[in-house]
Amino acid sequence: MPLSSRSMIAPEARLGGFRLAEPQLRLLPVTEALPVDAATSRPVAGRRAHASGQGIYVGGDPANPSVGDLRITYQVARQATVSVIARQVGDGFAPCTTSNGETLKLVSAGTKTAPEMSQAAEAENNLLAWILRAVGVVLVFVGFSLIFAPLRVLADVVPIFGSIVGFGTGLLAGVLTLIVAPLVIAVAWFVHRPLTAAIVLVGGVVLAFGLSRLRRAR
Repeated sequence: MPLSSRSMIAPEARLGGFRLAEPQLRLLPVTEALPVDAATSRPVAGRRAHASGQGIYVGGDPANPSVGDLRITYQVARQATVSVIARQVGDGFAPCTTSNGETLKLVSAGTKTAPEMSQAAEAENNLLAWILRAVGVVLVFVGFSLIFAPLRVLADVVPIFGSIVGFGTGLLAGVLTLIVAPLVIAVAWFVHRPLTAAIVLVGGVVLAFGLSRLRRAR
């Protein structure tokens, strides 16, 4: 690619009488498209460039793009009201340390209270945590499936046996996943959220029991 993505930060951005550093500015949402004036278009990487919609198209016909063409768009964070949770240091801001020893630095567009910003940050962290947990559960299942894969390969000498063994080992991998994964999650939560940990553990045991009954029935 002759061009790559690039971010440009305002060098002297201020919030009232306070200076906002680059890390704080990067926390602001950049969602507004910046129109491109046709008069500002110029050759890019030795190829013809012209305004197209909300950006610049480098190549032939924008309606019929070909391999190697470029479409360049710009987005901007406009001057606006900003809310900050941080520690004041001189005329700027630095991360503050909470009572549990964690560092906190939140920046949000608009006028928001500290509880609103904290709840939004917590919700975002919870969503990311559950996504990572789901990925972990899938990886545990894949791991158990790979462990039992040689059994299916051996049984594939007789095709019907391979299908039966494959179904059985798949259910067994599911049962073990529903035991191990909730156990790991529950242990991580046991100190701070014992009730949630107990619910996750019981839910995993119930699902594992249901899968084991299904495996025996089949």
